[in-house]
Amino acid sequence: EVLAEFESNGIQVVPSAKAANATMNRDTIRNIAAGLGIRTAQFAYAESAEELVNATEKIGYPVVVKPVMSSSGKGQSVVNIDDNIVDAWDYAKKFSAPITGVKFNEAELRIDYPNGSRLQLFGQDNADRLRGLYFDGIVADEYGDWKPSVWGYVIRPALADRKGWAIIIGTPKGRNAFFDRYNEATKRDDWFDLQLTASQSGLLDAEELESLREELTDDAWRQEMECDFDAAIPGAIYGKEMYELEQSGRVLDCYDRTLKTHAVLDLGWSDDTAIWWYQVAGKEIRFIDCYSNSGMPISHYDQVLKMRGYDYGDWLWLPHDAENKTLAANGRSIDQIVRAAGYKTRIIPRTPIVDSINAARTMFNSCYFDRENCYEGLQCLRHYRYEVDPETGMFGKNPLHDQYSHGADAFRMLGLMVDRKSTRLN
Repeated sequence: EVLAEFESNGIQVVPSAKAANATMNRDTIRNIAAGLGIRTAQFAYAESAEELVNATEKIGYPVVVKPVMSSSGKGQSVVNIDDNIVDAWDYAKKFSAPITGVKFNEAELRIDYPNGSRLQLFGQDNADRLRGLYFDGIVADEYGDWKPSVWGYVIRPALADRKGWAIIIGTPKGRNAFFDRYNEATKRDDWFDLQLTASQSGLLDAEELESLREELTDDAWRQEMECDFDAAIPGAIYGKEMYELEQSGRVLDCYDRTLKTHAVLDLGWSDDTAIWWYQVAGKEIRFIDCYSNSGMPISHYDQVLKMRGYDYGDWLWLPHDAENKTLAANGRSIDQIVRAAGYKTRIIPRTPIVDSINAARTMFNSCYFDRENCYEGLQCLRHYRYEVDPETGMFGKNPLHDQYSHGADAFRMLGLMVDRKSTRLN
């Protein structure tokens, strides 16, 4: 409307006020697309939470929820079947309705109170839409499921202007970011921490607790009811091995300057790259360090290897596909580039994933890990889990590809080296 007024006053709008309005209006842009015979994604309109649920059931999850009229992604969010965002919205409305003068904005999931304060629901999956906002306080639910960068790059800066507060809550799911934040809270005098277990809270009676104890697996009981961060994650590939590793005290300071250091690398051009450094003492395999990054050239990892200052042995272990020549490297393979940098390499042959996982499990009893330098790598091993079949809801045969899988993949490659003798020295 403002642009149209500019045009009426003789000011040129590029391409035009009508075009700008059309791109912001969902109705108009859909009608234009239909008139031109352009296919679009399935869509539906909703004017209430109930209509939203009905529409998403017809279209299927995930869905993008948008206001009819908006720009720059304002008011948009991605909703998955597990988000329960409508439940959260209804819950907030329930306790706000008795307040005189309160206003509900269904499109933006926002409640405006008569004193000028505001409550709004956001999803961390689209954290960029929170940039530039400021908050007096936030409640971060299921913090362990958040992307690691959201807190430091988006949420914490948004609290700075008003010295806002944060309540971070969630269910333990291994030693992830939520565990780190909780552990930090226990050590700081200016933070409050509370661990509320089912057996201590008194919220459930003894009969219900006993029923749950009988029905749930031991890991599920420890995680969901007793707030145990060390309970095996559902579908965890190395859950049993990691538990035994911790219990046997094999996570400790184990670097020995008198021993040669070797490395196993899972290298990629654009995907994540992971490196494990290890030493061998008799039958012990001592993992002393780890590193991961993404989108960096091979020269970067060469510098990482050299800057560590370790006394290297005769070779570096590389995955089977390191021999593949690529256009990105001017027809050279990763193996050739690494050897050109002065390293001797060994190639680990291609092996079915299940065999390499079993080889790594066999190796676990001989493994020791440096407590500090291998922290990120241990996180990868704890969270390495099978993907879920979307049709059956059951765990599949292949590992889930996520931020933890690359470090765990490099580890199971080393399991093959220990388990097999069919490697070759270049």
